Amino acid sequence: MSKSKGTAALKSFYDVVISGAGISGVTLAALLKTSPFFKSRSVLVLDKSLPNILPAFKSTSSNSSNDVRNYSNRIYAVNKSSLDVLKRTGAWEVVCDDYRHWPAYQMQTLDSRSRKGFTTFSSADPDEPVAHFLESEVIVSSLLKTIENHSSNLAEKFSLTQNSITQLKQYPASVQLTLETGDRIETCLLVGAEGFKSQVRNLAQMKWFSYDYKHHALVGTIHVECPDGNKAAWQRFLDSGPIASLPLDRNTASLVLFAEKSKLDELVSKPENEIVQTLNSYWTQDFGYDPKFDDVLGILSKAVENFSGYLDVRNEEPKPPTVTGVQKTTLATFPVGFGHAVHYVKPSIALVGDAAHRIHPLAGQGANLSLLDCDILFNQLEKAVRIGENPGKCSYLLEYERQAQTHNVPTQLFCDLIYRLYGKSNSPAVMLRSLASFGVNNLGVLNSAFVQWASSANNSFAKMASNRQ
Repeated sequence: MSKSKGTAALKSFYDVVISGAGISGVTLAALLKTSPFFKSRSVLVLDKSLPNILPAFKSTSSNSSNDVRNYSNRIYAVNKSSLDVLKRTGAWEVVCDDYRHWPAYQMQTLDSRSRKGFTTFSSADPDEPVAHFLESEVIVSSLLKTIENHSSNLAEKFSLTQNSITQLKQYPASVQLTLETGDRIETCLLVGAEGFKSQVRNLAQMKWFSYDYKHHALVGTIHVECPDGNKAAWQRFLDSGPIASLPLDRNTASLVLFAEKSKLDELVSKPENEIVQTLNSYWTQDFGYDPKFDDVLGILSKAVENFSGYLDVRNEEPKPPTVTGVQKTTLATFPVGFGHAVHYVKPSIALVGDAAHRIHPLAGQGANLSLLDCDILFNQLEKAVRIGENPGKCSYLLEYERQAQTHNVPTQLFCDLIYRLYGKSNSPAVMLRSLASFGVNNLGVLNSAFVQWASSANNSFAKMASNRQ
């Protein structure tokens, strides 16, 4: 794949132009690379800043003297469906050969207002993780490596250029783009993959519904002690916002803390030992348990045990990791919001990833939704070109929109509901979520359904690759 800083001459026409070289844009480019139907098609990826391919680095011990690069604070939980996408591009093999990643076999959620309000989600297969945790740069680097190593003549068909779109003009079967360098190019399909501030979406005047949550998120790298070898992802809901610990290796985790920005800024300004002390208090402090919740759920547990002895009634709240240190240089805050494009497509234009939808990160589904978008769109593009149609043909883009929104909208609304439900400290809200947690923990069908949703996104979409005709 050719890679230029924007000075190399561009062709006047590309079959597909992807704006954005983040996870969504590079994933779609890599998927197109795998298709025999796109071998003769040209693809251009544009971005204001070109991503760098990381050198191979596989250390998974925070105490190793070989650690030459700190973990990034942009960590993603890759579920089974996303893993399948990366495997089909060849990127997962690159990750396993060259880069560090870490599996989680459980997801643990705790409620600071109810000792019985915890929920444990475990993989149905003890040898199969619920998710793999890895850095954003690792995903992008592995995808770029698969594109670069695909074949010697790929440079003429796949180009990555430092440039951005300043104007676009739609025609019946194509889009004309004006770039910041003044170049004009035409394409059958323009894909916006630049994130929730998408330039393509703005220039195409595609309606966007959004609002900001009252919280910001603090992210960074922490050191932890965990008796289970740090093989679980943890989250505890506080009145001020959730806190999460995402495993990176046996003694390292990624911190995510949601709160008002002023509170986060105050925390970051403290010395490291005080930050560690505060974080541990968030995981263990009693924030106002109401004994009657424990009493009611205790009675319910006994009833379930007596009625259905085969059910594994879980009564003891699991113990979260202990924070032992924090890398202050990795701490950073960002705003959290909700956003959704009313339509993902227009004639010869499509949006993927955060350009189409912005989700609260508390469930770790943002990257997975983005990879799912790319997979669905790729399938529709391949169907179109297989029978000689234009890859930007509107009927195929509309089918992509239908399939993607069928999964994305309920997932976004569910995460928004969880955020709002756990943001309440009144008794009815605490009792409702405690009962929900009890049900998910102890009714196998509910637990399995949630794990299936969280670890596999939407199985009907995940199977599409194997069902291609």
